Amino acid sequence: MRNGQPSDVSVSFAVEADPPLSSLHWTFTPVGMSAQNITKSHIFEKLTFSMDNTTVTVTNVSLSDEGTFTLTVSNQIGTSNASTILFVYGKLLHCI
Repeated sequence: MRNGQPSDVSVSFAVEADPPLSSLHWTFTPVGMSAQNITKSHIFEKLTFSMDNTTVTVTNVSLSDEGTFTLTVSNQIGTSNASTILFVYGKLLHCI
Protein backbone atom coordinates (compact mmCIF):
# COMPACT_ATOMS: atom_id res chain seq x y z
CA MET A 1 0.00 0.00 0.00
CA ARG A 2 1.22 3.44 -0.82
CA ASN A 3 -0.48 6.40 0.80
CA GLY A 4 -3.36 4.14 1.80
CA GLN A 5 -3.88 2.93 -1.79
CA PRO A 6 -3.56 -0.72 -2.90
CA SER A 7 -0.34 -1.55 -4.75
CA ASP A 8 0.42 -3.90 -7.60
CA VAL A 9 3.72 -5.66 -8.25
CA SER A 10 5.00 -7.33 -11.42
CA VAL A 11 7.51 -10.15 -11.63
CA SER A 12 9.18 -10.43 -15.02
CA PHE A 13 11.99 -12.46 -16.58
CA ALA A 14 13.68 -12.03 -19.97
CA VAL A 15 13.52 -15.30 -21.88
CA GLU A 16 15.59 -16.20 -24.94
CA ALA A 17 15.85 -19.72 -26.31
CA ASP A 18 17.40 -21.45 -29.30
CA PRO A 19 15.88 -23.84 -30.19
CA PRO A 20 12.49 -22.28 -29.33
CA LEU A 21 10.70 -22.99 -26.07
CA SER A 22 8.48 -26.03 -25.83
CA SER A 23 7.02 -25.01 -22.46
CA LEU A 24 6.92 -22.09 -20.05
CA HIS A 25 5.11 -22.12 -16.70
CA TRP A 26 4.93 -20.29 -13.38
CA THR A 27 4.73 -21.62 -9.86
CA PHE A 28 4.04 -19.72 -6.66
CA THR A 29 5.18 -20.99 -3.27
CA PRO A 30 3.50 -19.08 -0.43
CA VAL A 31 5.56 -18.77 2.74
CA GLY A 32 5.37 -22.06 4.66
CA MET A 33 3.31 -23.84 2.00
CA SER A 34 3.79 -26.07 -1.05
CA ALA A 35 4.33 -24.79 -4.58
CA GLN A 36 1.27 -24.36 -6.78
CA ASN A 37 1.15 -23.95 -10.55
CA ILE A 38 -0.24 -20.66 -11.77
CA THR A 39 -1.27 -20.31 -15.41
CA LYS A 40 -3.43 -18.21 -17.66
CA SER A 41 -5.92 -21.06 -17.72
CA HIS A 42 -6.43 -20.95 -13.95
CA ILE A 43 -8.59 -18.30 -12.42
CA PHE A 44 -6.49 -16.42 -9.91
CA GLU A 45 -8.41 -13.30 -9.04
CA LYS A 46 -5.31 -11.28 -8.22
CA LEU A 47 -3.01 -12.40 -11.06
CA THR A 48 -2.65 -11.24 -14.64
CA PHE A 49 -0.12 -12.42 -17.22
CA SER A 50 1.63 -10.70 -20.10
CA MET A 51 0.85 -11.87 -23.63
CA ASP A 52 4.13 -13.83 -23.82
CA ASN A 53 3.62 -15.19 -20.26
CA THR A 54 7.01 -13.90 -19.03
CA THR A 55 5.45 -11.40 -16.61
CA VAL A 56 2.92 -12.01 -13.86
CA THR A 57 1.31 -9.08 -12.03
CA VAL A 58 -0.20 -9.38 -8.56
CA THR A 59 -2.90 -6.77 -7.95
CA ASN A 60 -3.75 -5.29 -4.56
CA VAL A 61 -0.78 -6.99 -2.88
CA SER A 62 -1.40 -8.26 0.65
CA LEU A 63 0.54 -10.33 3.18
CA SER A 64 -0.93 -13.54 1.71
CA ASP A 65 0.94 -12.82 -1.56
CA GLU A 66 4.33 -13.15 0.12
CA GLY A 67 6.34 -16.02 -1.29
CA THR A 68 8.47 -17.26 -4.19
CA PHE A 69 7.51 -16.86 -7.84
CA THR A 70 9.34 -19.22 -10.20
CA LEU A 71 9.32 -19.27 -13.99
CA THR A 72 10.38 -22.60 -15.56
CA VAL A 73 11.15 -22.85 -19.28
CA SER A 74 12.03 -25.86 -21.41
CA ASN A 75 13.13 -26.65 -24.94
CA GLN A 76 14.54 -29.77 -26.58
CA ILE A 77 17.96 -29.13 -25.00
CA GLY A 78 16.86 -28.77 -21.40
CA THR A 79 15.02 -26.94 -18.65
CA SER A 80 15.90 -23.78 -16.74
CA ASN A 81 14.19 -21.72 -14.06
CA ALA A 82 14.48 -18.38 -12.33
CA SER A 83 12.90 -17.30 -9.05
CA THR A 84 12.25 -14.16 -7.10
CA ILE A 85 10.88 -13.70 -3.61
CA LEU A 86 8.15 -11.20 -2.85
CA PHE A 87 8.37 -9.85 0.68
CA VAL A 88 5.44 -7.81 1.99
CA TYR A 89 6.19 -5.52 4.92
CA GLY A 90 3.07 -3.82 6.17
CA LYS A 91 2.73 -0.88 3.84
CA LEU A 92 6.01 -1.45 1.99
CA LEU A 93 6.72 -3.89 -0.86
CA HIS A 94 10.12 -5.31 -1.66
CA CYS A 95 10.95 -7.83 -4.38
CA ILE A 96 14.43 -9.35 -4.73
